[in-house]
Amino acid sequence: MRPQSPEAADLTQAQALFRDQKMAFLATMDPEGFPFGSIVPYLIGPEGWPVVLISSLAEHTQNLIKEPKVSLTITLPNFERKSQRLTLVSRASRRIGELDSLRNHYQNRFPQSEIYINLPDFTFFDLIPLRIRYIGGFGRAFWLTPSELGITVS
Repeated sequence: MRPQSPEAADLTQAQALFRDQKMAFLATMDPEGFPFGSIVPYLIGPEGWPVVLISSLAEHTQNLIKEPKVSLTITLPNFERKSQRLTLVSRASRRIGELDSLRNHYQNRFPQSEIYINLPDFTFFDLIPLRIRYIGGFGRAFWLTPSELGITVS
């Protein structure tokens, strides 16, 4: 039997997973229409949605510029099939504004980024969620709205 709506504990777990992890699986579409996956660091921007800093040289960046429909899947570091996971079906958009504040936040979260954060080919992209799939374990799967995850989308 599949639950119809998430319970408060499910929402709390989904929010914690989103907030506490630093790495995620970014899926883009290659020029031939095939899924292409990459592991990327992310942070939560001021609007509450994920932000990634990626190089224009990377295949996933070239893909999302051509086709901004992406998904970001977040899991625990030692993922197992029964583990919780969160997939944000999103639209990627080049970040405009608040870049200094975002750079500082990014460097605090990822100190190793100091060597590349100011290189000209690295750009921040917002991943604006359209819908979110949370799997809390076997038989616990729900579609969530961005607001249920604490994300403001206008």
